[in-house]
Amino acid sequence: MSDWPTEEEDLRPPVRAYLEDEGYEVRDEVWINGRIADLYAYCGDEEPLAVELKLTNWKKAVRQAQAYQLGAVFTYVALPILHVPRVMRRAQDLRSRNVGLLGVAPGTGSGFQPASEELEHEPGDPDVRELIEPGDSDRFLPFLATKIVDDAERPKRRETKMPRWRP
Repeated sequence: MSDWPTEEEDLRPPVRAYLEDEGYEVRDEVWINGRIADLYAYCGDEEPLAVELKLTNWKKAVRQAQAYQLGAVFTYVALPILHVPRVMRRAQDLRSRNVGLLGVAPGTGSGFQPASEELEHEPGDPDVRELIEPGDSDRFLPFLATKIVDDAERPKRRETKMPRWRP
């Protein structure tokens, strides 16, 4: 477990699995406020949420999550559970910015465990633990969330290339 995870992509499947189990439609790499949210989830009447995945640089992730608050009511930073203790010492920094914290660990299950300070991971524990609950964004723009969802549901045209500008 000491070398897990090695890439941000290792964090994506467990977080995605939880959100899908809760009935959310989940999209990868969604543009919000000039940045790309790693995960964006929405579901009917539920409030949309965005997740920023990081291996170590949690301060940068918090700034990114704050930017997503224009298009998501709830925002999270997801980090490997091994790096969470140092962030928990600064938990008030996240709470004051209405950003939640997810600890991601390898495991056999999927899903959030209720907010808890307990960080030990046993085989069979959930892959994702909600350690700090996010506050509601006071900057949320519903019309922007509608546009994000519309764009996320539109099929991607991968063969289209942007024309090159030539002086």
